Amino acid sequence: MGKLLLSAIVVFALAGCVSHSSMTPANSTAQERAADAFARNAEAIEEKESVASAPTAHVLVDTALTTDGSTVTLWATEPSVTGIRSRCFYLDQAHPSGGAGGVGGCGAPTIDLSLSGDDNLLVGSTGSPAAWMRVSAGSDQLSVPVVGGYFLIPPMLTDHRDDPLSFTLLSAEGTKLGTATSANKPEISPVLAAG
Repeated sequence: MGKLLLSAIVVFALAGCVSHSSMTPANSTAQERAADAFARNAEAIEEKESVASAPTAHVLVDTALTTDGSTVTLWATEPSVTGIRSRCFYLDQAHPSGGAGGVGGCGAPTIDLSLSGDDNLLVGSTGSPAAWMRVSAGSDQLSVPVVGGYFLIPPMLTDHRDDPLSFTLLSAEGTKLGTATSANKPEISPVLAAG
């Protein structure tokens, strides 16, 4: 069935992280799997942050195709959610053969840039106000949306590559907010202020 995210080594640089992975029936949709993941996230946040009711609102961040034909979909906590410190993500993967599953986690993103995932597929997070992230690997460069502090690094920049990754954090208007450099693997990288 190919390599699913369930085999991913997930590293989180988020304070007080909760994480989960799941394998679900192929007849469920990515939206249904995301809703289930954010319901589990809410339960964990209620316990961790001692709140009576944590929100389950989430939004689609980005979608991409992997080299094996799988569709990956990144979801994040709705940015307008208030009353909790934790922000969550869920990365869904649907394989062309019909298998589906995903991984996710929650935490309080910091100003540093954090990469989670495995050697071939990475999710980034930052507590900065960036709306866009320009990601470069070698001579390839793409800009991706940052929603709720999370962004999906396109598989073409990570899949079986050893090129270091360069990041430029951008405001909604395109103003450079900072930069970071990272190995092409899960890790934490400090963001250098623009200027």
